[in-house]
Amino acid sequence: MRLVIDVLDRLGRAALLVDGYGRVQHMNAAAHEIVDRSDGLSTDRGGVLSAVTPRDRAVLAASIAGIRNPGRRSIAVDSMMVVRPSNGRHYVLHILPIHRNGRSSARPPIVLVTVVEPDDSGRCASVDTWRTLYGLTPREAAVAEQVQRGEGLQTVADTLAVTLSTVRAHLQHVFEKTHTHRQAELARLLTVVEPIFDRPPPTP
Repeated sequence: MRLVIDVLDRLGRAALLVDGYGRVQHMNAAAHEIVDRSDGLSTDRGGVLSAVTPRDRAVLAASIAGIRNPGRRSIAVDSMMVVRPSNGRHYVLHILPIHRNGRSSARPPIVLVTVVEPDDSGRCASVDTWRTLYGLTPREAAVAEQVQRGEGLQTVADTLAVTLSTVRAHLQHVFEKTHTHRQAELARLLTVVEPIFDRPPPTP
């Protein structure tokens, strides 16, 4: 988890790690600025991440609680809009689980919450970022990258010079580590991650 925190601290975009009850475990500098302004997002006295409006607060809490609940239908990522009392453009929140040690387990996942401005433009996140967030091996990350680009599994096998069965095995491991079940779901998750990590950190 230390590696994930290091990645978040280098971002220019706001990102927070919360537990399954919404209690903030870490936030980077950009997230601190947003939370300190209480312009859409804040923390309560217990350190729980909260939205300012009652509706957004309920949606955010339900999303985080759903990730905590092992009986919930597993999805890769939740997204929501957050109203800003300043009448600024709404924030877009992406809420996704990061399983400890890169794999699903009985322990509840840490939840990554990222805050994106609607007018932000993104570019592809590095494969190293995916490896850090989800504990992928180099070969698993290479397969994930090809799937994110929309390549078929046989094409992936040809590109990586491995057998189709090897690609399928790597892809299954990627599904387990990213908490996804289908190629389309994995591609959506990685596409969401892309704009989160494209902006360099502010100059000190």
